[in-house]
Amino acid sequence: MGPKNATPDVTQTMGLTEPGMVMGTAAYMSPEQARGEAVDTRSDIFSFGVVLYEMISGRRAFARASIVETLSAILLTSPRLSTLPRMSWRLSGAACANRPRTGSRR
Repeated sequence: MGPKNATPDVTQTMGLTEPGMVMGTAAYMSPEQARGEAVDTRSDIFSFGVVLYEMISGRRAFARASIVETLSAILLTSPRLSTLPRMSWRLSGAACANRPRTGSRR
C-alpha cells in the first residue's frame, strides 16, 4: 500500500458506466458506441472489421489526428477499401462500413 495521503488511481475509484457514457478505444468503436447509444453484437462485428482492416492494410481504418476527429470519421465515413487486396473488400468492407442503425439484423 502507498503513502497515507496518496491520491487513489482514478480507475480504481470509478463506479459503473452510465447511459450515454462513452468508453473504449476510439479507433475501434462502432458508430453506436461513439454516439453513447446501446450496443449489441453488431458493434462487435464492426470492431472486428476495423481490426481486420488494420491487419490486412497495415494502417488504421479511421486514423485521424485526434480522438474527436477519429470518432467523427467513424460516424461519417467508411474506410478506403481500395487500399486492401480485392478479395478482402467484401468481408472487411461489410463489417466496418458506416451504416445507419436499423431495427433489422444482418
